Amino acid sequence: MYKFLKETIDDFNLHARVVPALIIALPVYIYLMLKHIIALNFVDTILTNSGIFLLLIIVFYKVIRNLGKKYEEKMYKELMAKPTTIILRYSNNLIDEISKDRYHKKLNEKVKGLRLPIKKENEVKEDDIKYESAINWLRKYANSNRDKEPRVYQELKDYNFWRNLYGGKVLIICSCLICIMIEIINLMEYGIKQLVNTPYPIIMPILVMTIILILSCLIINKKVVKSKAFDYAKTLLEVCDNL
Repeated sequence: MYKFLKETIDDFNLHARVVPALIIALPVYIYLMLKHIIALNFVDTILTNSGIFLLLIIVFYKVIRNLGKKYEEKMYKELMAKPTTIILRYSNNLIDEISKDRYHKKLNEKVKGLRLPIKKENEVKEDDIKYESAINWLRKYANSNRDKEPRVYQELKDYNFWRNLYGGKVLIICSCLICIMIEIINLMEYGIKQLVNTPYPIIMPILVMTIILILSCLIINKKVVKSKAFDYAKTLLEVCDNL
């Protein structure tokens, strides 16, 4: 527990791992509240369910980063390069060519031995290795100067938040489906007449879990993660104007 708290005090871990873990644990917590809030008094409910919720967060906290990294690797394969590399290519139009010329020149000046192409016609496929080297240098510079480049740090946190949340999306889906299946089995104990006349609170867990499942599928998606990845890449490259 001490080690967990020590890690989570860090602002980056709190934003990129703890909050996603909290969101992923939320369906199970809500389900427990729906099932036990009537059976327990108020104090017991707070103590019991909060303790279980904290335990779930700790478990998911350890898992989601690995799931997020696995999706990240898959995303790089789909894109056939890292977004930070893609954005430096002249073939990518997220940044205009004039600005890209300027960034290439600035990086050539700052990074010893680096020779990025200055014009579109000079670019070759092998330049991706140079782009990755340039971005590594730029990332280290931005990380070492967070006070000067706060937007880069914020975009990095946002990207890691969505990456880890999307990686853990499967846990949300599984949790909701398991809860729904349990409740469907429990419905067999009730008659049709009872379900029609007094649907609450009998079918409430199914409705809530279904809503969470649908919202998760709609909101947490690949498109958001990729968008955040390129937002971070663009913001990182704009650091060149401050070098």
